[in-house]
Amino acid sequence: MFPLVPCAPEVTATHLECSTDSVLLQWTPTDGSISYTADARTPEGLVSTCSSNSTNCELRGLSCGQTYNVTMVSYDGLCHSMPGTGLAVASVPCPPKNVELNLLCSSNSAHVQWKAGSGAESFEVHAISTDGQMTGCDSTNTSCVMPNLVCGSIYNISVLAIGHKCNVSRSEITTLHSVPCVPNHIQANLSCGSGVVDVSWQPSQGALSYTAVAQGSGGFASSCNSSSTVCEFSNLLCGLTYSISVTASDHVCTSAPSNSVQLDTVPCEPHGIVAQLECSSHTGVVSWEQGDHVASYLVQASGPDGHQTYCSSPATSCRLPSLHCGQAYNLTLTAQDSHCNSQNAFSQLQSVPCAPTNVQTSLVCLSNSVAVTWQSGSGALSYQAEGITVDGTHKTYCNSSVTHCNLEHLLCGETYNVSVLSVDHACSSEKSLFTQVQTAPCPPQTVDVQVNCSAGSMTVTWPANPDAQSFHVRAETSGGGALSCDSTSSSCSISGLPCGQSYSVTVTSVRGGCESQRSTAVNVTSAPCVPQGETGNLDCVTNSAWVTWLQAKGAESYTVLAVERGEANSSCSATDLHCNVPDLLCGATYTFHITAVNSFCRSAPGNAFEIQTAPCALTSITAHTDCYSSHITVSWQLNEGSSLYVATAEGHDQSILICNSTGTSCALSGAKCGMQYTVIISASSDKCSSLRSPPLKMHTAPCAPQNITVNPVCDSNGMTAAWSPSLVAESYSLTASSRDGDVRTCRSTTNNCTLLHLHCGQIYDVSITASAGNCTSMASQQVTFYTVPCEPQNMTVEVQCDTGTASLSWVEGHGSLQYFTTAQTKDGHTLHCDTTDTSCSIHGLTCGTLYNFSALASDGTCNSSVTVPIQRGAVPCPPVTVRVRTHLMVDATLVRVSWNLVYCPDVMYLVRVTGAIQDNPESLMDVSSYWTDISYFEFPVPCSTSYSVTVFAQNSAGISRPSQAVTGVTVPCPPVNVTFSGDSSSATVAWRSSALTTGYRVYQLSSGGRVPVCLTSNLSCEVSGLQASNVAVTAWNSAGESLASRVASGQALNRRKRNVEFAKIYASLTPEELAVPVARVAVTGQSLQVEWSLVRGAESYTLIVYEDTEEQPKEVVSVYRTEIATVTELEPATRYCIIVSAKNNNIQSTYSHPVCVTTDASE
Repeated sequence: MFPLVPCAPEVTATHLECSTDSVLLQWTPTDGSISYTADARTPEGLVSTCSSNSTNCELRGLSCGQTYNVTMVSYDGLCHSMPGTGLAVASVPCPPKNVELNLLCSSNSAHVQWKAGSGAESFEVHAISTDGQMTGCDSTNTSCVMPNLVCGSIYNISVLAIGHKCNVSRSEITTLHSVPCVPNHIQANLSCGSGVVDVSWQPSQGALSYTAVAQGSGGFASSCNSSSTVCEFSNLLCGLTYSISVTASDHVCTSAPSNSVQLDTVPCEPHGIVAQLECSSHTGVVSWEQGDHVASYLVQASGPDGHQTYCSSPATSCRLPSLHCGQAYNLTLTAQDSHCNSQNAFSQLQSVPCAPTNVQTSLVCLSNSVAVTWQSGSGALSYQAEGITVDGTHKTYCNSSVTHCNLEHLLCGETYNVSVLSVDHACSSEKSLFTQVQTAPCPPQTVDVQVNCSAGSMTVTWPANPDAQSFHVRAETSGGGALSCDSTSSSCSISGLPCGQSYSVTVTSVRGGCESQRSTAVNVTSAPCVPQGETGNLDCVTNSAWVTWLQAKGAESYTVLAVERGEANSSCSATDLHCNVPDLLCGATYTFHITAVNSFCRSAPGNAFEIQTAPCALTSITAHTDCYSSHITVSWQLNEGSSLYVATAEGHDQSILICNSTGTSCALSGAKCGMQYTVIISASSDKCSSLRSPPLKMHTAPCAPQNITVNPVCDSNGMTAAWSPSLVAESYSLTASSRDGDVRTCRSTTNNCTLLHLHCGQIYDVSITASAGNCTSMASQQVTFYTVPCEPQNMTVEVQCDTGTASLSWVEGHGSLQYFTTAQTKDGHTLHCDTTDTSCSIHGLTCGTLYNFSALASDGTCNSSVTVPIQRGAVPCPPVTVRVRTHLMVDATLVRVSWNLVYCPDVMYLVRVTGAIQDNPESLMDVSSYWTDISYFEFPVPCSTSYSVTVFAQNSAGISRPSQAVTGVTVPCPPVNVTFSGDSSSATVAWRSSALTTGYRVYQLSSGGRVPVCLTSNLSCEVSGLQASNVAVTAWNSAGESLASRVASGQALNRRKRNVEFAKIYASLTPEELAVPVARVAVTGQSLQVEWSLVRGAESYTLIVYEDTEEQPKEVVSVYRTEIATVTELEPATRYCIIVSAKNNNIQSTYSHPVCVTTDASE
């Protein structure tokens, strides 16, 4: 019998031992078998075997990640069975290799990837921190993301391959540092002296370095880096509120910013300091420009004498009272907030000069002036001495830069209070203590002199003067001789006056050793001396006597009296030494007496002499002449016994005309015009014969007037003409014809005539005729006359505020040689300018004063009428320095305009902003402020607007010209129609242009902020690794950067599934609604410090401050990008309410509940 080969065993169970990577086999026994062998093989030739006498064995040394084909063979001691049916058995999966870690900083998660080992069905990532924190992730792929790592931790990370129920195949451990923790307990300390800000914080786990960022309220940012927990900012701008946060970094990742702390930097050094003095109150007024974030200002004044004083104010000015006189104070201006003072600004202020002391006076009797001396006053540049009579009716002054001067033009006989004050460039001191001085006595007034002609004496009288002790009378002759007398009463007599002397009589008052000025001289003359050398001759034609004599001393005129026994007297008077006594009777004997006369006396008559006149026999004589004839026809009756008659005519100039005839008439030839003739007829050439007629008087036609003079009547624009008188003219006619056709006439019976209201600036030709009876003379030779010049026409006035000068111009007035212009204030102060041109400049105008400007023309003799006054003010100059600062608002730019104050009383200011919105000439803006006395104003100006800012100044004198324009542009408007074309690997971002833009920035948005990825001046940009939802575009120019524009909603894009984490981020960035801020208010004087809570998603805040009244409230509206604001220059003791609203580019929250407070009362 042959033995049978054993049957192959059948494996009934396999068990993979993960920890040892071995397989335990179990099978059913076969008959006859005494041992078994298991054989495991891979296709690659890897072999593992095990043998056993029982029904199990363990395959050891398996390679990981392999699938083995296991066959069983039994053995019965002689034969081996055939291999049994193969069974596939998997080994432990191989551990992962090449584990790579990528830390996702923004989410503090880690992206883990690896190379898979064979046999793995899935993977687990295990991360264990050094402090035992565990996390991980699993994946059927070769990567996964571990979220929510603990910040600042060191993780040991391994990847476990899982397969065939084994999880023992672990990769090598890789170390990962998570994102550093956000720093906390941030503290910021400001060093007021240096302006340095020290920031400190607690150490952050995992941090190797830190970055502190200070974001200024005006958009100004600064940062500093540190490897420790402190950092120093040395370059922060003054006067800003900074929000300071800290991030931690390990050179791979940076933490999120810490909670920010707010810090106000040191206030800026004040600018625009102006120091002025109120002279009357010894108070300094210091003003300055308003600074940002300043609670108050402190002004300290220190004088050379050690005096110190100060004042403080939350506004832009304060007052320094009770300054010491004569001191040059050094001023220090410091801006203060609740913590620090700014750097000092310096200025100087000269106080009111001190009053002079030790004032002394001395009377200078000869000139009736007072010499004044004093000791100098501190701070004085010059002095003014004042003398005021004790009754206050008269004042006089003298000015000096030294310590003495003379008061002149004093009233006599008065007591003056004399004081001195000091003067500098701006102020005058109080008056010194006064001293009294008595001036020289007054000379007597109304001096009267009575001459006693017969006694040869004069008596001088005057009113009593109690100020005088005595009086001295002096009578002086022109030759230097003098007579005098003294008296203590009010009269005095001088006797023994010689004849014919002229005296100038004066009286002086005497008090002590001081003699007054002489009284007004009274001229008197003693009795004239008796005339001598009398002679007389008879004129038989006129039957008059020609009498002559010698000059009598002291005589002003003479009187000749001819006395006839029958009392048919005749006389004549003359100032010369001859006289014609007319109309003597025929055949009479006259006795002649000559008397000298002056204003005071008549002399005794001179020696008498007699003249006998000729007899008259012929009668009935007539004479006739025609108007322009040179002949006189004389007629008479015949007388028996006479065959020849002689006619003689004697003119008043003693010229003689003669004709003869045997008949009853004859013609006298050669008669002249304007003559008075006396005609007689005699029977022979002896005119004194007994056969003569009585004299017949007649006159010829008047001559044309001679010696014409024309003088202007300036105030009536007229003229007065005069000419030599005619003995025969009964009337005159004057004709004046101008070159412009005006003809004027006047008639007169005297030798003068006046024409008024002629045409101005004209040349008149003047002629005159004389008339007597029916005769009129030929016209006189023409005389040319220039009338009063015409007033200037079309006068214009331009006032130059910076030089205090007015420029006047006009059209030339006819007949003008010179012009006089005036500028007069309502209180009578007048400035002048004279010129021969048609323009003139008046200097020295006082800013803020209204002037009436007028002009008149002159020809050197007369002035024209004054032009109608033109009222112009010495208007203030516009501010010299205008500054513009801009602050970005949500959708506009806040333009803050400030300027230097104008040195002029009561000035108000107005700001005008013009511009083109969107740089479009058809979209213009033109806005103005109201008139204000502060030195700044704010305007919201739309984005993408070019603007021009000018400032005007105004007071009672008028409005200034505009200041030099300051131009600029606002921040561009956000780009519109932003599109995203492409996918996350490559895309094109495009947009429409924004006006006044320099360039554009494309940003990647994330929860940690925004990162610029493209800067261009074009309208598109190529980007990669971005999605449409996390792209924003801004425009920028020199004014700043616009708000960001997002990709337009509803745009057709190449979409991909959005990461859930990013969805959360964007949901937090653009919430559906904004929370309402919670406001807190603190009152400081007339200012409010307002703070409010941070609102997530808000880009800006609108703050409204309004008065809590029933009337229309006055509102202050401002926009801020921070959570703190200071509202200044509010009314004292007034209740205000504050509301705040949060806003972003899409929505605005409701306003907060009103918080109402009351400002402090003013000091």
